[in-house]
Amino acid sequence: MGALLLALLLAAPPGADTLPPFADAATARVVAHAIARQSDQDTLVSGYSARLHYRLSVAFGRRRWARIPAFGVEEQDALVHWQRPNDIRVDVLGQRERSRSPDADISSGFDRPWFIPRALGDSVRILDSDFPARAALHPFAPDGPAWYRYALTDSVRVGDGRGGMITLLGITVVPRRDGPALVAGTIWVDEASWDVVRFSFRFVGTGLWAVPEHPTHTDSSDAIRDNRWANRILTVDVDLEYALEDRRYWMPYRQVLSGQVVIPFVGDIVIPFTVSTTFDDYAINTGRTITFALALPDTSTAGVHSSGADSDRTEIRDSTGRRDVAGRLEGGGRYELHVPPRDSLKAYAGWTDSLVLDRADDQRADLLQIQHQLADLAEDLPREMTGAPGAGPTLEHLADAFRYERVQGLALGYGWKAPIPGVRFTSVYGAARYGFSDSRITGRVELIRESPVGRWTLRGYREVAPVERAFPPGDLANSVDALFTAHDAADWALVQGGELRYETSVAMGTDLSLAGRVDDERSVSTRARSAVNDLLGGDGRFQPTPPVAEGVFGGVTARLDIRRGAARWMAGADLLAGGAGATAKVFGEWRAPLWSAARAPALTLRGGIATAHPLPQSAFRIGGPWTARGFTYGSALGAAFWAAQLDLPLARGAVRPVAFADAAEAGTLDGVLRAPVLADAGVGLSILGGAVRFDLSQPLTGSAHGPRFDIVFGAAR
Repeated sequence: MGALLLALLLAAPPGADTLPPFADAATARVVAHAIARQSDQDTLVSGYSARLHYRLSVAFGRRRWARIPAFGVEEQDALVHWQRPNDIRVDVLGQRERSRSPDADISSGFDRPWFIPRALGDSVRILDSDFPARAALHPFAPDGPAWYRYALTDSVRVGDGRGGMITLLGITVVPRRDGPALVAGTIWVDEASWDVVRFSFRFVGTGLWAVPEHPTHTDSSDAIRDNRWANRILTVDVDLEYALEDRRYWMPYRQVLSGQVVIPFVGDIVIPFTVSTTFDDYAINTGRTITFALALPDTSTAGVHSSGADSDRTEIRDSTGRRDVAGRLEGGGRYELHVPPRDSLKAYAGWTDSLVLDRADDQRADLLQIQHQLADLAEDLPREMTGAPGAGPTLEHLADAFRYERVQGLALGYGWKAPIPGVRFTSVYGAARYGFSDSRITGRVELIRESPVGRWTLRGYREVAPVERAFPPGDLANSVDALFTAHDAADWALVQGGELRYETSVAMGTDLSLAGRVDDERSVSTRARSAVNDLLGGDGRFQPTPPVAEGVFGGVTARLDIRRGAARWMAGADLLAGGAGATAKVFGEWRAPLWSAARAPALTLRGGIATAHPLPQSAFRIGGPWTARGFTYGSALGAAFWAAQLDLPLARGAVRPVAFADAAEAGTLDGVLRAPVLADAGVGLSILGGAVRFDLSQPLTGSAHGPRFDIVFGAAR
């Protein structure tokens, strides 16, 4: 039988690929044994019970490969009972969550078991019977060689914990041709039993996330469009590990789904998430049968069950919040899920450790290594399968399409990006923009290498750019505020030249950015007037744009951003030198709540010092949303400055009022502490933790008049 199976595998149809399915004969023999084992499902285990630990982690940040601290986590403890052929009962015991925002609610619920209780079948899904929408083909399914290429890449010997040794064989698997639902990854098998002991893979394919509801051309076209869009913004990696129990049974040990959602067009925002389930305290083949408490739904009719939802499950809820769910599983078997009331979950006393936002270093490093390996495999696959964008119109930042400031006024643009054939992780991007107030065309061309070790960007540009490199304004934040209130929190110059930039994460929550540039800098003048602000009752007038020292300059900038818990630090240095002079400066920022509480005030401190008599474009500026909110940007400037901002939430919730006060000084090196202090106070309305704020501020010192109104995006940055 084995010889016949091997012969059939070697003769597997090549599909659209001229490569054979196996790298060599040794690989073919190993895969033949693994496919035979896959077809002959495990009969050693008739049932088991175990403790489950579930953890969900979600984060928000920038840059695809940044090591971003978790924003919030949730954990659940549960008991699972499983018996052949595939019956499952899950009893949730406790639940806890923690986040960086007191207003966030990090919690999840399931209508069916979310884990893989034994081994995967020929179809690969994770978390839910509908995730992904189309099940991927398992590489060890009988028709796997028609779709995959296999290579035996590694062999290791490990101890079994009792003095014996186990030989594990690593097989790399990638699709040979396009398909709707496939995987790319590495499978480790036990040479003695041919059981899968670890399977790390990425979902790839042209039809993973949406399937046509009906066999019509319209539904098929919609599904193709939806899959392309989903592949572009969503990446999902899975790592399934098994542990040897009682020296006989390869049982589920850890199942990790890690992914990332990339939000396009808004400044490279990413949302990484990780869902992990671990198993321990096994009791195997005890002979105990599962006690089910609920009746399965009657599938002979489409009757409405107590849930009022699906016809394939029964759900019962009571006034305390308790949930009991029963249903049928794909491929046979039934399940029950029992969830106590929320107060009982919170009162669970079985936790053996404290809930932390970020996992231990060894676990984090293992996950990163898996993600990097899967990214390397996916990089060589057709872009239609992985979602990597091909050549076409795109935007690296929203400002490439829309920006509004006092020099160019409304500036509209267009971007185009294309991968470079044969160069991994690398693309070229170009953008052009037209300013309606100054009738100036600007743009840039970038060569971008975005790899797991960091991002390199080589760019040439002709742009109207902010001169402040220590605390640059956010494009969207500044554009909205300028359009509606005629407040521009930047000074501008026409800059033409080139820059090489490197960005990387040196540790969890610690990002390093290094840049060198050579450019020609020229003064520009205020040309815009906000008709929207005029229409809303203002005068639409912006402050004048101050001149810069003109000429060719060389510059270097270094910046370190650190986030630890709720606190953030930033430290940076910049050098600019040319025929008109030279300026070196250092600067920093610290932000944190004053104590740990839902309505604790938050303090932000900023400061910097430069060499004497700085170039105009290198001087520090105060005024505006990030230093003194009641004053116009650039109300004071100098070789040194300090600024303090205090924000006091007045209530909890997604929409909450805030009171604030600011103080700032800027001046010469020896006179900054004797310069006039700009002080203000005000009230604001914060939405979604400061994602959007409406601030009304009143100057308390100086000659500025008030009150002043601002719309601030990313106020919690």
